[in-house]
Amino acid sequence: MMEKKILAYASKGNEVSDLQFRLSAIGYGCGDDDGFYGVPTVAAVRAFQSDKGLPPTGEADSATLCAIAAIPATTPTDDVRDFIRWALTHAKAGSIPLGAELLIPAGDCGTDPWECLFGTSGKVATSSVLEERWRNYYSLNGWRRKDYNRITRDWAANRQMVADCQGLLDAYCTMVLGIRTDLSAHGNYTKWCSEKGRIAKLSRPYVIGEAVFRASNAGIMKHVGWVCGFTSDGEPLVVEERGLSYGCVVTRLSVRNWAHRGIMDKRFVYASVPSEAYPYFAVCGGNSVHVRSGRGTKHNVLATLRKGDLLLALPPIDGWCEITYVSAGTFRQGYMSAKYVASKEVV
Repeated sequence: MMEKKILAYASKGNEVSDLQFRLSAIGYGCGDDDGFYGVPTVAAVRAFQSDKGLPPTGEADSATLCAIAAIPATTPTDDVRDFIRWALTHAKAGSIPLGAELLIPAGDCGTDPWECLFGTSGKVATSSVLEERWRNYYSLNGWRRKDYNRITRDWAANRQMVADCQGLLDAYCTMVLGIRTDLSAHGNYTKWCSEKGRIAKLSRPYVIGEAVFRASNAGIMKHVGWVCGFTSDGEPLVVEERGLSYGCVVTRLSVRNWAHRGIMDKRFVYASVPSEAYPYFAVCGGNSVHVRSGRGTKHNVLATLRKGDLLLALPPIDGWCEITYVSAGTFRQGYMSAKYVASKEVV
């Protein structure tokens, strides 16, 4: 019998990609499963070996591969809404639209605002960190030194915490959950997301914690944010590390060029996600909510529902869901603002 070959630094191919995927699935993040055995993969293998009492060589020999294969991939148990609550404490309070409906009170948002620095995932912006990021990224991507210095001037003195887009989620996984992750936005989309695709082609309702992505012309996800709530007219709000000039902010979905979306249910637990284009069970999520004869407040009121009343709903169009509800023992149809149509498990 031939001994399985050792995978080590600079190895490449499907075997390496499979190894990277397995490592991430059992909590040893090593970046994207790109099929190249680089420094992140060496570090992940070495960490696994150390935890399991194997020689920490960083090379995936037969003993290491067998030990990895023996561990079942973890079933997600972490509620994505906890991440959203945490992220909102790092979003700048001034960016949150008036009347926003979020998982935490508006006064609890922005209690520890973070800035955005590409290539970081929850670290203090020391002078050495800022200089390294200037030298290896910002100076190479069209930034002027005086603008970079102006924006970051007080960060080192204030011990400002920073992260980039996916780095915000990686920081949560590391700092709160104690799980090492190191993905790119594209790695999030390909590894963690299902129920995914182009926004223009998905008609199911948005859910709290859903990831939204901006993509390159080649279809590579370059930036990520997360649905964190809704405006008073039902538009999704997104929390994101927007960029060096903005920091961590909350923005309306429509003001940014988001192209794809997906449910990160390979990593987190979600409330039930309604199937695309099919009715789904829901409940009224607000007190004394009007059901109208058409989409919009200009239409007549047919009924008033209370929080917890059972509904059958279709995905929203223009912020309104067509619903079936019960009135005086009879099934009736009408329209309700999407912001009050809640997944049955949520209320």
